Amino acid sequence: SPGEAVLLLEYLHNGWRGGKSGPLGERDPKNTDCPPPQATTDFNLIVSVWRNTEYHAARELRRVGNALGNPVLDVMPTGFDGLVTARVKDPVGFVRGLRRLVSAGYTLQYVLKAVPVEAVVRPGVYDIANTVVELVDGRLEPGEVFEVVVRKRGVGARRVDFERAIVSRLVEARLGRMARLIVGTDKVVWVEVFPAVAGVAVIKKRDVFSVV
Repeated sequence: SPGEAVLLLEYLHNGWRGGKSGPLGERDPKNTDCPPPQATTDFNLIVSVWRNTEYHAARELRRVGNALGNPVLDVMPTGFDGLVTARVKDPVGFVRGLRRLVSAGYTLQYVLKAVPVEAVVRPGVYDIANTVVELVDGRLEPGEVFEVVVRKRGVGARRVDFERAIVSRLVEARLGRMARLIVGTDKVVWVEVFPAVAGVAVIKKRDVFSVV
């Protein structure tokens, strides 16, 4: 279809792996040798797929969205192999519906994992930490434990830098003082970092779909 042809052209045109970034994930505004594709800034779903199947995975996502009554409004390349972003009306509902379909016997050929996103921000450590504070406010109960999951691609900052900044800001804002960073709990502060943008969400682990 014309829409799919445009998607393929955008993927070929925007193939991009980032460029240089600062030690804390801040991009140098003078570094213009590899500008990010603008399509990656408007999304609320991050989807892992088999490598070199991004175009086919986009079609599969659209079929799933139609089946769920939660249409996929757009699918965009990230420039990283095996990874696309998408925009849907209800990202958490889409992931939960995807899990129901697979549990009922629906077979996915290309999609491997889907993570909902609540906010898209600059990829700097402090921008991400401040956004997490805004999202968490009113959603962490006293004594509740949570986990921080950070996935980064093409960014120089270490994963632990993001994790420490997020926990420190929560404590500073008196939102995480009674909570503990712990692996295995259901509530997750999930962060996906790219050279140009970062996706942030405060979700439950069951709101992340994975075929594994």
